[in-house]
Amino acid sequence: MPPTNLLSELIATHRGGDLDVQATTEMQKAIDAVSSIKDGTPKATLTMTFVFSRDGDSKIAVTPKVKVTIPVPAVGGESHFVDKSGRLTDENPKQLNLANVPRRPAKLVDLDAERKDREPQSAPGTTATDPTKKGT
Repeated sequence: MPPTNLLSELIATHRGGDLDVQATTEMQKAIDAVSSIKDGTPKATLTMTFVFSRDGDSKIAVTPKVKVTIPVPAVGGESHFVDKSGRLTDENPKQLNLANVPRRPAKLVDLDAERKDREPQSAPGTTATDPTKKGT
């Protein structure tokens, strides 16, 4: 005898299909995250929890929760030197700098880019002041 309550039907119909949409969206996030990591064996989990509680004599309240755990790409370790001022550096302070040997450029990320995008712009007909230029 088949079950009288189908989980797939509950997911599809709960709150007009919102649960199905939310679960599908979270599932796609997990798939995208696992697909984007090329090293190792990344894993993601999608967990759906349902709380069933009595709501009067003939009603059951159903409260679902959808949770996804997304893998984070690992960043490999690296040793750094400590210079005379106590700062970390990738250059050995005991090694002489070689003339005419270019250094490998570091990958830099502008952490203030988002903040710069949010700085107020000057109003039309006015000019913004440049704090690096004195007396203007």
